[in-house]
Amino acid sequence: MELLSGAAALAAVEELLGEATPLCAVEVDPQARADNSPIRVLAFGSAQRGICVSPRDTPGLDDLLSRCGPLGAWDAKAVHRGMLRSLGAAPSRWACLNISEQLLAGGRYHLTDVDALADDYDEGPLPDSHRGLAELADRAKLLARVIAKQIPRLRSDGLGRVSKIEASAVAAIAEMETRGMAIDSKSWRHLATQVETERREMAGHLHAFLHSKGATSDLFGGETLNLESHQEVLAALRSIGINLPNLKSTTLSRLRPPLGPWLIRYREASKMSGTYGERFLDHLGSDGRIHATFGQIGASTGRMSCSGPNLQAIPKDSEHRACFRCGDHRRLVVADYATCELRILAHFSRDPVFLDAFERGIDLHSQTASTLFNCPVSKTENSELRHRAKAINFGIVYGMSAQGLGRTVGIDRRDADKLLQQYFMTFPEINGFLRESAAAAMRRGWSETVAGRRLYFDLGAAPEGSPERSRIERVARNMPIQGTSADMTKLALGKLRTALRHLPDTGTTVAVHDEIVVECPRGSADEVKEILSREMVAAGEELLDGVPIEVDVAVGTVWGKPE
Repeated sequence: MELLSGAAALAAVEELLGEATPLCAVEVDPQARADNSPIRVLAFGSAQRGICVSPRDTPGLDDLLSRCGPLGAWDAKAVHRGMLRSLGAAPSRWACLNISEQLLAGGRYHLTDVDALADDYDEGPLPDSHRGLAELADRAKLLARVIAKQIPRLRSDGLGRVSKIEASAVAAIAEMETRGMAIDSKSWRHLATQVETERREMAGHLHAFLHSKGATSDLFGGETLNLESHQEVLAALRSIGINLPNLKSTTLSRLRPPLGPWLIRYREASKMSGTYGERFLDHLGSDGRIHATFGQIGASTGRMSCSGPNLQAIPKDSEHRACFRCGDHRRLVVADYATCELRILAHFSRDPVFLDAFERGIDLHSQTASTLFNCPVSKTENSELRHRAKAINFGIVYGMSAQGLGRTVGIDRRDADKLLQQYFMTFPEINGFLRESAAAAMRRGWSETVAGRRLYFDLGAAPEGSPERSRIERVARNMPIQGTSADMTKLALGKLRTALRHLPDTGTTVAVHDEIVVECPRGSADEVKEILSREMVAAGEELLDGVPIEVDVAVGTVWGKPE
């Protein structure tokens, strides 16, 4: 097998792209896969043949790839990043074999590597790419055959629409990871020091308090009480006459001061110190930016996950978010869907109160409370009733129980149960949708989003009346809503990447569920703000029928507190 370069390589790739049916597959040399080094060999394959090309010795390959249609790869996001690193260009759309198989699995199984995937489609074993060019080219050829078998399966399972959404998001997510997020390290270290100081202060208070009440170190088999051990803390509390089932904040809040508040503050500070302490900055790249990794299908609902570090877990409006700061000549444009999941609920249920509130642009929670309690409600008038309505509106999306509602709004379980019953009587369309969503999942064995994403359930292991059956029914009610939200955000990411391509030094830096952040030069901020809002609205309107989409957008130099 010859390693092609120059004009001959360009002509060969173009010819193969034209003959590949349905798509051309791509493989990279093993070294580039192993350590993210520049790609030395790029293999292209159709179902009939494969070729190997030297990217660095083939002028014009970058332009051809940026103009070509979709390519296929096992881990398309990683290959896209590698192409950007080696060529400065990559295709706009991908067929990711890994993601396609996750869509087909719908939570039932997940093949862990490309070799297992090829075996499953009777195209394995794949040749060992370490052996030479011929083997690398054959791998690309066999992957093209797998793609040819995956696509009909996607279509027959009704996954064509959602697979296109995922394909459009690959490049956007890969480039988001490559671009990274600017951070003020000095401010972060200052916060980390403050949090660790509070953790130690609370630990000192707790040790002194428990010792003064007679909780001796002999109870714990060590010199001091380990405040990180739930077992030891619960045992210490029992030794002074306090029996608790757990150390959740809702449980600790029932303890008298100062013990309850100290324990809560210690646990919060300990979590923040461990997750967002000094070690967080170990993730800084050589460019001084945080380059997190996003799992494109990170949850069964289709939501993305984030790791190394997890930027999605940083609370909104927190001091830690405010440490993500761009330079004075740069701007962060931050946008999120307003009441996204409740608009999706309105789409599914067609509830007239919800639809009317969104159509007129009025506060949904006040409108819900006014209808539910039959009295005027706003953020200033009868605001407690609005608080209760808001808790139910968001809670039912996640299958909140009467006990959970009671804790949220401060009423006992019996009153909370009555309030939920009153809610469902007042809004029968919502009640009907939630019931039918669970019933349909029990009949056919899966739930699905507007775009057709599916989540399958093992009903054989969940007999009627069992806790597992109840759990599945809760998931079945939530999945269409949360999954459609994920589909909207990914569709918006794909649209946004295309819409921003004419603007230099501009692109998405992070996406957190229904929130997207774009960094750009200061002079482009107004245009980016308009584009971001427009493309997110367009994505929502493409999926939701007759429900107005609203996007809140702000511009600033920090992520946490836009100016």
